[in-house]
Amino acid sequence: MFLALSLATLSSPRAHADRVEGWQTGATEVILGLVGAHDARLDDEGYFERWMVFVRLPSGGFIQAAFILTHLGPGSRHAAIDVIRVAPPIGSTPGTAAEFYRCAAKQETAKTSPDRLDLAFGDAQSLRVDGDTLRLRTDAWGYALELDIDLAKANAGFRPGEQPLLYPNGGTVALWLPATSARVTGRERLGDSGWVSISGEGYVEWGLSNKLPQTLAQSMLRFQGRSGDIAVAAFELRAPKVFESTTHTWLVVTEGKRTIAWTVAAQSKVTSSRKDASKASRRTPTRYALRGETAAGAMSLEVRSTGLQLREDVLAPVPPFIRAFVEAFVQPVNDFDGARFELRLPDGRTVKGRGTSVFSTIYDP
Repeated sequence: MFLALSLATLSSPRAHADRVEGWQTGATEVILGLVGAHDARLDDEGYFERWMVFVRLPSGGFIQAAFILTHLGPGSRHAAIDVIRVAPPIGSTPGTAAEFYRCAAKQETAKTSPDRLDLAFGDAQSLRVDGDTLRLRTDAWGYALELDIDLAKANAGFRPGEQPLLYPNGGTVALWLPATSARVTGRERLGDSGWVSISGEGYVEWGLSNKLPQTLAQSMLRFQGRSGDIAVAAFELRAPKVFESTTHTWLVVTEGKRTIAWTVAAQSKVTSSRKDASKASRRTPTRYALRGETAAGAMSLEVRSTGLQLREDVLAPVPPFIRAFVEAFVQPVNDFDGARFELRLPDGRTVKGRGTSVFSTIYDP
């Protein structure tokens, strides 16, 4: 569910030769209310579109809730919700250790709008903009979640120019953050227990791709953090070896409603990594730096993991005989790490804060 390959436009020109054509400098503004469904325009088997809200909780845990539309698998236009919760059990006493809980459910119906963000999956799942508030509602497998994101006070959104990544095979990938940081409030309930209030800081992500994931990426690295009014976010995609394993990286900093520095051509360097005990070739970056030139001058971001919060084996719920077949094509594993960051801005300021780093392996031969 968490293969967050994203944002495509079928009318875009094709890439050249055997290399992926990167993002191009252009408009970066995003109007969240207009980020509607594009599935009616995409006929490719690999169509995958996702709207996601990520919330860091005061306890140090997080909740990630996603609405997904895809043609992957038999048939087309499949709808699903996928909620990941890494936090102390609902209603537990302060200091209780975090536990992993997941609620993923396919939905029989999906009502969408191509003109605005207004999703209704099944009878109890919805995501829509209501005035200055983004409202998320899910209720499945005994777990109910309601989140409200205050868009009036949210940091500016970001898209990496007007062109997504373009592949020689006709594939397109991009990633937008309609809100780079926002205050999130809401409540949750498990089973017959009463509602419990929740609050935190997070961001909103939207993605769309049009080809099978293993043809578009080997791995992805994303980071989002905040310090005061400043939010920083980064995304890096490593293309498959057939496309020379090129990396494509953007980095953005917002301060309130202003985007103060950004680049779609950042360079990354990993200085330390964590080995996967089950697969020695897989290493998760635990300390890395991103650097790039912006219109205002040089900018750099250094990220250091403070510890693994969750290793998500996306195929874990899949029956073994199906998994054995699927793993020949895609091996999705996501590492969620808490992190500290140090940001050096073009105006000379140095900003330190906390955030979340997520490393996603799509295909690891």
